[in-house]
Amino acid sequence: MFYLAQAMLLTLDLEFRRHRAVISALAQHFVRSARFEAVHLNAFREAFERRLVADYDDEGVVSAREAETILRQAVAFVEAAEAYLRRTGG
Repeated sequence: MFYLAQAMLLTLDLEFRRHRAVISALAQHFVRSARFEAVHLNAFREAFERRLVADYDDEGVVSAREAETILRQAVAFVEAAEAYLRRTGG
């Protein structure tokens, strides 16, 4: 999700290296302008937050059900991002 979001931003000559900056720029330049649905941005943000919890919180456990939801949302994000990149030649 992160690298696809970066690729989308590069179509506007924008480059960011940190997750939070990429998420903010995606919101500003793609969601607000209706180039990308907010549901996909929210999925990206939630996946990032869950990863932080899983990586850095000793009790940060992701259930199988939650993992399935994140995966389903990630697939939808990838499909939407790829569609955008195909439309724009990115």
